[in-house]
Amino acid sequence: MADNFATLIKTLERYANLKTIPPRDQLEDLVASVTFLLNNENPLVRPLDEDEISGGLIVLREDIPTLVIPDIHGRRDFVMNFLNWNYGPGPVLEGLIKDELQVVCVGDGFHTEKRGALRWQEAFQEYALGFKRHRHMDREMADSMGVMAMIMLLKRSFPDNFHFLKGNHENIKNENNHSDRSFGKYAYEGAMVREWVEIFLGEEFLDEWSAFEQSLPLFVIGENFLVSHAEPLKFHSREEIVNFREDRTVSFDFSWTGNDQSEPGTVEAMLKEYLPGKEKTFYFGGHRPVQNLFQTRAGGRYVQIHNPEKDIVALLEPGEVIELEKVVKELKRED
Repeated sequence: MADNFATLIKTLERYANLKTIPPRDQLEDLVASVTFLLNNENPLVRPLDEDEISGGLIVLREDIPTLVIPDIHGRRDFVMNFLNWNYGPGPVLEGLIKDELQVVCVGDGFHTEKRGALRWQEAFQEYALGFKRHRHMDREMADSMGVMAMIMLLKRSFPDNFHFLKGNHENIKNENNHSDRSFGKYAYEGAMVREWVEIFLGEEFLDEWSAFEQSLPLFVIGENFLVSHAEPLKFHSREEIVNFREDRTVSFDFSWTGNDQSEPGTVEAMLKEYLPGKEKTFYFGGHRPVQNLFQTRAGGRYVQIHNPEKDIVALLEPGEVIELEKVVKELKRED
């Protein structure tokens, strides 16, 4: 067992430092195995839908701490930083290995943000010429696919304790449909990624990766907190969330809602429904950037913790009242 975890650590470090995407055979193995896992999770953790497939809901343990990770956006250094962070008893990765900690990532693994803005503009020139040259786009894909290879490896290693939710950037096909929208911010990121994958990895790989994304959960219930990628657009019942494959607008509602778009009273209704009788409960998410460590909405009950310029986490201890100024933390970065 110790050898297995030593191999895990070495593989994570290798993926964190690659100048190219991980080897194709390793990516294909990860995508296939993790997609199967996501559709066949422990039903006590991820209840089954009407077709006996893992649904859109995660129910966390209440006896161990939970570390909530905001949007990652290709930040491989952020993944290594939170894995190596001493959360009290020791490093986060050690807590996962010992089954003493659970991690929830709110999603958005792909597409670097502010620090990648210039690279996206340079990669757009490559895209405009059909990727005849593609050095800048290659580096972008190394970050995005490297991050997701690390996430998949962690999910496969700790299936009950490591969770990654679907964000709006989990849309490798750049589709416009009931659950997804095409994406562009610094350039035409969504279209650029899709074309790069089609050219260099092929349509079959694109389909397999998309199937992985569509298998990701949407919503988390903790001891005294809830988590999803974005603030929910409207109230959704447990049945709707578990059976999200029947109505893909549920996925959209948990991943695309912008600031001030949620129906009034939604967060409060969700907290009341899923955490009945509990006081000082909060709903955590990312999706829209904040200036400092966190920003609250919905009367102070919804907490956004995504700042692309900082390594922010929220550490929620079992049996403790949530004090936002204490649980939301900025991790130091190595020089």
